[in-house]
Amino acid sequence: MSSKTQVLLIGLDIGGTKTKIAYRISDAAEIRTLVTHGANLKATGSVHVAGLIATIVSRIRAQHTFDDRARIVAGVAGAGRQNDQNEVEALFLQAHTNSKDRLTVYSDAAIALEGAFNGGPGMILIAGTGSGVYARSKAGETLRAGGWGSVLGDPASGYRIGLRALRAVARDLDGGPATALTTYLEKHRGLKGRDQLVTEVYSGSVDVAQISRLVLNLVAEGDQVLNELLDQEIVELTAEVGYLIKDRSEIRLVLMGGLCDHPLFKRRLRTALTTSIPQISFVEPAFPPEVGALRLCE
Repeated sequence: MSSKTQVLLIGLDIGGTKTKIAYRISDAAEIRTLVTHGANLKATGSVHVAGLIATIVSRIRAQHTFDDRARIVAGVAGAGRQNDQNEVEALFLQAHTNSKDRLTVYSDAAIALEGAFNGGPGMILIAGTGSGVYARSKAGETLRAGGWGSVLGDPASGYRIGLRALRAVARDLDGGPATALTTYLEKHRGLKGRDQLVTEVYSGSVDVAQISRLVLNLVAEGDQVLNELLDQEIVELTAEVGYLIKDRSEIRLVLMGGLCDHPLFKRRLRTALTTSIPQISFVEPAFPPEVGALRLCE
């Protein structure tokens, strides 16, 4: 090994289902990637997240017999508050055996924004399990609208669409407007009638966010109740984009998150945005979030 001190740079995008990893040695251009299981701070807790990060760093060290210090940046789902970020950083130091390594924790949105525009100005809209809008101005100011979580906000997110759809099923069972989702859940999930629906939903057996995928498919088949629900959610998310726009200059926007991969959702959202905010220009991200995290290591 060269006498020159090297630094192992590791960028992590820790999502609820998987963690994407990008890393390199400080004096090397090659970026290597890995994927492993994920974690959500609110669902699994700070100790679990810190332990996952420590395990990943140790695994990379073992593969490359690297002895110098490591600098790690992790974007963590659910870690939007500074107190949460500080807690994970402190717990990492307790869980990790190499005292030379240093971890900085950001929200998952922060690393996504960094990667999408290579550190420059622009805006991202995330619609996955949750939702939110994040931007960096030409002056370097970071802006945010939404991202309040499932109780206070997250319009057009998987969870909120799924929850509203289940409420529509409840109204259908009460004699209200009919939705095909009621029949689907009865036929394919065994949720027949009030008692079974209440038991499964309140026990946590139903993945509420995943119901949003069924909603989009049934909207495509012509379900009017779910179509109206989806339109309302998209209008509300579009409004959050508008909250961050201060003038009529061009806005470069990247759409991110699992729902934005669904053709119907993406088409509806793009139409709503361009109708309401004509100066928007849709672009593809320069780099994925894990590379955004890696950039923040440098």
